Amino acid sequence: MKRIIIGALLLASTAQLSAQHEYLTLRAKNGDETSVKVTNQTVLKFENGNLKATTNGATTEFALSNLKAFFFAAQPTGIAESAANKTFAKLTASGIVVSAPAQTKVAVATIDGRNLLTFEKLTDGVETRSLRLAKGVYVVRVGETSQTVLVL
Repeated sequence: MKRIIIGALLLASTAQLSAQHEYLTLRAKNGDETSVKVTNQTVLKFENGNLKATTNGATTEFALSNLKAFFFAAQPTGIAESAANKTFAKLTASGIVVSAPAQTKVAVATIDGRNLLTFEKLTDGVETRSLRLAKGVYVVRVGETSQTVLVL
C-alpha cells in the first residue's frame, strides 16, 4: 500500500513541479539525503521494495523502508555535482561521502575556517570518511570546487 501511495504522490508531484524544480530529493530516516536530477527522460520504478530513478543511463536506488520524506528542489541538497567528471561531496551527521578521481584533494572546514578533515583520494569512485559533525554550516572543498553545506 505504501508503494502505491508513494508512486501516486511522485507521479502527481513530478508532473506539477518538474518544470520549476530539477531535483527529486529523498530523505532517509537517519537524515541522509539523496538528490536525483529529474528530466523529461527520467524513469521512476518500484522493484523489490526499492525506488529506482534512472536518468540518462545513471540509476539511483533507494530503499522504501528507509524513506522518511521526499521533495522537489531547484538544486541538489547537500551535494555538489560536476557532470564533466562525476565529482560530488555530501556531508551527513556521521561523515562525508565523496566521489572524485584519484588524487583529488578533499577538505572540510567550519564556516569560521577551522579545518576538520583533509585527505587525498587514493582511488577513483566513491569514498566515505567518518566525521562527527554537529548541526551547523560547513565549507567542503573537492579539488578546485568549494561549497557551503548545512548539516541539520
